[in-house]
Amino acid sequence: GRNLAIRQAQGEYVLLLNPDTIVEESTLRNVLAFMEAHPKAGGAGVMMRNEDGSLAPESRRALPTPWVSCLKMIGLDKRYYMSHLPWEEPGRIEVISGAFCFLRRKALDEVGLLDEDFFMYGEDIDLSYRLLKGGWENWYLPYAITHYKGRSTQKTDYRYVHIFYQAMLIFLRKHYGHLSVFYTIPIKLAIYFRAAIALTDILRKKLHL
Repeated sequence: GRNLAIRQAQGEYVLLLNPDTIVEESTLRNVLAFMEAHPKAGGAGVMMRNEDGSLAPESRRALPTPWVSCLKMIGLDKRYYMSHLPWEEPGRIEVISGAFCFLRRKALDEVGLLDEDFFMYGEDIDLSYRLLKGGWENWYLPYAITHYKGRSTQKTDYRYVHIFYQAMLIFLRKHYGHLSVFYTIPIKLAIYFRAAIALTDILRKKLHL
């Protein structure tokens, strides 16, 4: 659906925006001004706040390389969420969240649109990676939106678990499939393990155990 809209858009920029977001009045103006002043910026994300006002760590993310993925799987996610970056300053990041993804049309024309192998999750990571590989920069900008996570997705059903973890496997196969099985098999096993835990938790809640 997003690709259909992108193909019809005619402006210099494209904004991918989740329906479960509220954008502050000055955010779009400030993001546009930054992109105009930084011609190498292929895309930008913003400071996302949760419904309770807390900062959403997924506002700044690193690529899920095999090493970073392993760290995140065992609960060491500071590298993945690029916690070293200050929240109140612009900073170079690797992955722009699909909840608010401000893109330069020229960059999209060069690297291609969203990969339709991803149904709902992972397409923002894949596109961000292709922007970096194409020589563009991805930025985090300290301009706020509120993201009501869960309002556009039901995360307590089996279909969500299947789609979410399947997206991880698609990304791994597409970008790291050339690596030795000594790297990929442990990651695949970790993904299946986490998916099994998520499914078990859903079943437990449904049965009120």
